[in-house]
Amino acid sequence: MKYSNYKRIHFIGIGGIGMSAIAYVLIKRGALVSGSDVEESSITEKLKKIGAKIYIGHKKTNIIEPLDLVIYSSCIRKNNPEIQAAQTLGIPTALRGEVLAWLMNEKIGISIAGTHGKTTTTSLIGTILKGTDLKPTILVGGEVPSLGGNAVFGEGNYLVAESDESDGSFLALRPTYSVVTNLDEDHLDYHKDKKGLVKAFIQYVSNTKQDGCLIYWYDEPQKHSLLKAFNGRKVSFGLDKGADISAGNIELQKDFTVFDCYKSGERLGEIKLPLGGKHNCRNALAAIAVAIDIGVDFKEIKKSLESFSGVKRRFQIKGTYNGVMLVEDYAHHPTEIESVLAQARLWRPNRLISVFQPHRYTRTLQLKEEFGKCFNLCDHLILTDIYPAGEKPIKGVDGKTICHSVDTLGKNKSVVYLSKDKITRYISRIVKEGDSVLILGAGNINRIVDDLAKELEGRA
Repeated sequence: MKYSNYKRIHFIGIGGIGMSAIAYVLIKRGALVSGSDVEESSITEKLKKIGAKIYIGHKKTNIIEPLDLVIYSSCIRKNNPEIQAAQTLGIPTALRGEVLAWLMNEKIGISIAGTHGKTTTTSLIGTILKGTDLKPTILVGGEVPSLGGNAVFGEGNYLVAESDESDGSFLALRPTYSVVTNLDEDHLDYHKDKKGLVKAFIQYVSNTKQDGCLIYWYDEPQKHSLLKAFNGRKVSFGLDKGADISAGNIELQKDFTVFDCYKSGERLGEIKLPLGGKHNCRNALAAIAVAIDIGVDFKEIKKSLESFSGVKRRFQIKGTYNGVMLVEDYAHHPTEIESVLAQARLWRPNRLISVFQPHRYTRTLQLKEEFGKCFNLCDHLILTDIYPAGEKPIKGVDGKTICHSVDTLGKNKSVVYLSKDKITRYISRIVKEGDSVLILGAGNINRIVDDLAKELEGRA
């Protein structure tokens, strides 16, 4: 059945970044949407303003007939009272990934997958296409000011969506354009090991429609396996001149990256991307590869990229308070952390003080050695409790696990472990004018940012 036949839809966990994007699009399509979450947020308030009925807390009484469909994410457990109520009443249920697949199959789907860079790449592609007359629908795993949030509803034929390999839900997609930014060891709680992760991406690539196109990172070590999985058109992107879409004369500045863009060795022009770091240069090249293949003129691509205002919690500079720069970033994987620290170093702080909240017990356990080596570019490191993201605790695994790993394997010996409620006062005592404070993590560590800003601002 087409999703458009479902008119009354309930979301369990509607405040989640992926769930809320789908809810927004369905509301704009005319569906009557309700949803529950454990707490109110700016996202639930936004949905409420456009007509969603929001419940705080998961209760069986939230499932009020008549309903055509109940949507839930993979982090919602089967014993959730709303799932059980829906099953008792005979109301169909569907995973978020299945619904995204329904949406994509009705459009020319552009799916962005990969361990790192998905959100920024999706945002860049969406920004480019939004600047044309294609009127795309866009679903992003982050809040993007230039897009007005994490979703855009468009009446055109294109749908741009960030996919999710963490629970295998990206295997339900049948995109016309499959983008693979990179493959790195992550989500091994689901994929078991690197071999399982690669196998899943091979399946993802093979699901690309035959008249479609695979957009892949030229330097990806697993690219040969990916290329064998798809017989259709393929376009590579990367910093190497051997890539179909490449960059040259790269100039890294603290708050932007300048590079010349090449297609098959031919210079198309210069781009001044208002994002720092080589990783963002690669993300931009992926977006350029998609846009060029669709037929967007390079001048339009350049204009959109140069006006891009970034993604919240992706090296988001919150401000400078009494000479101390405060930055927030979503990085939660060792590779991402290394890239963000290198970007922060371009600002030349007197000292770089980093706060990191580990994300998931399984990731902390599986990548503890990598975490131990990835903080070398910061001068002082503060670690705190793990954000579980719905996982059950693992005995002997906590924030101190990374603390010990840094002590053992890292070059930075200035590391402390603190509970989250003590971090703000601690930083206030040690920070000096000219320092930068970098708040890292994909959990709720961002909740200390405003308090920290007030504390720094109020220092004598």
